[in-house]
Amino acid sequence: MEYKINLTTNEATADVQELSCDNGVHVLAFGVRFPAPVSPAEIRLTWDIPTVDIYSTWTPLDGGQPSLRPNWSPHKTDSRLASGAPLHALISLSGHNRLAIAVSDANTPLSITTGVREDTADMTCEVRFFTNPVAMMDAYTARIRLDLRDIPYEDALRDAETWWQTDCGYLPAPTPEVALRPMYSSWYSYHQSVTPEPLLRECRMARALGMDCIIVDDGWQTNDVNRGYAFCGDWEPTAQKLGDMRAFVDAVHATGMKMILWYAVALIGTKSKRFSEFETMLLGYSRPTYAVLDPRYPAVRNYLCDIYVKALVDWDLDGFKLDFIDSFALFPDTPVYDERRDTQILEKGVSLLLEEISSRLRAVKPDILLEFRQSYVGPTVRKYGNMLRVADCPNDAFRNRVGSINLRLLSAGSAVHSDMLMWHRSESAQVAARQLIHCLFCVPQISVRLAEISAEQMNMLRFYLSFRNTHRDVLVSGLLYAPHPELGYSMAYAQKDGVTVAAVYTDTVARLPQHRQKTCVVNGSGRDGLTLSLPHAAGAKCTVYTCTGETANTISLPTDTTLFSLTVPDSGMAVIE
Repeated sequence: MEYKINLTTNEATADVQELSCDNGVHVLAFGVRFPAPVSPAEIRLTWDIPTVDIYSTWTPLDGGQPSLRPNWSPHKTDSRLASGAPLHALISLSGHNRLAIAVSDANTPLSITTGVREDTADMTCEVRFFTNPVAMMDAYTARIRLDLRDIPYEDALRDAETWWQTDCGYLPAPTPEVALRPMYSSWYSYHQSVTPEPLLRECRMARALGMDCIIVDDGWQTNDVNRGYAFCGDWEPTAQKLGDMRAFVDAVHATGMKMILWYAVALIGTKSKRFSEFETMLLGYSRPTYAVLDPRYPAVRNYLCDIYVKALVDWDLDGFKLDFIDSFALFPDTPVYDERRDTQILEKGVSLLLEEISSRLRAVKPDILLEFRQSYVGPTVRKYGNMLRVADCPNDAFRNRVGSINLRLLSAGSAVHSDMLMWHRSESAQVAARQLIHCLFCVPQISVRLAEISAEQMNMLRFYLSFRNTHRDVLVSGLLYAPHPELGYSMAYAQKDGVTVAAVYTDTVARLPQHRQKTCVVNGSGRDGLTLSLPHAAGAKCTVYTCTGETANTISLPTDTTLFSLTVPDSGMAVIE
């Protein structure tokens, strides 16, 4: 391949060299030097490949629009320390990798783009460095990994993630066992109206259903219920909500549940008592009523770390939901320099903050739970957070499915969580079950008022949480394959130790690898009936369940075929042994 470098910074010099080529995987060394320290403008590394058997793109944060685009309006993957990940893939219709581009630098703002050239039918590929303003530098280096192997795209993504860990030093934080178990969240069920008795009732019911932790979200720190962040910053429990926080946490623990508490890390409200203390240490104002703190100031980092450590010690918390980390970004009017900072590099400031938070909290409680949310799910921040959650998508099973599978394919070693699951109280159990089925391969967070759902919904929830806990090891750490990403994943299946668990999301033939000890297939298609292509399952016992766990049928599969048409009810499942 021929590489071209587009320099926009005067007198800079740059080069790219191939460090290695191993069985279709090329690793390039990119470097640029400046005659004097400068905040560089965007620099582009460009090359073309033939657009042969390329059907779609895959990016870590793609919202379900993976089609090919022209090079004058290319498909783009944005990445910086606090958002996204530097990985972009091109995929065939058969689901095989055609090119997976990964960059070793997960901190510096950059983007990876691909687009079709109309005159040649080639695919123009670019890595654009310094897509946001960065600090002064006199040199820069990065490695770029180009995987051209004809292998399942899922394997190419996993190998890129392994490269980040083994070659680039991005080792994920340890994951406590409880992070892999279902949790209850107060957000969609109670929003900012959090008080002890309803939440403790939910804890007792959640525990009986197989959940092990409650996440108490926004609202505990303010009497305001207008969903804004004007009062963020002091982080003191309000008497009208949870009152004595230590007494409440002790009561939660008495139910057998652990407790995680929500904080908006980056935000400080103009109505907080401490706002004036940090008014000159801001990146900018998101709204007139609240601003984004600048973590390049040691005073800001100390203030935030002290808040969390004090809460952990005083209240005996089990974890923190650290929200809005992706809000750490430069504003147009962010001051360029301030001698009070100990670094002028924003990405370094964010990294220092996360390192200080995680190290100080783990010094008190080594198994502390730290939840991060899309879009801050890249290899750098995964060194600090051990729970990665899908971005907010209330009642949206499709986005939860796409977001959770995207995270699972790119986050080995971390606990991937769904966005909080909710449904209308008048919904049928079959439709409500889709919320769980469409995020089957991650850890569910439930956010409905358990005391108010119907008996049928409760039976469904009990059945699927029990199934999920029984097969947890396969679902959250098994090898995951998800055909047709261009369709938002038409199905997905995970395998481990001879067990396959699959979920089918469209009315199609579900093609699964050969049956071994046990194959469980969940019907998330919205229709009754499943058609399976499953080698070596002839004559096996098949038990069909409804979404509430009743046995609908038990049969022996035919012995003269590998294609099976099964009468599996909507949101039910077939278990083949």
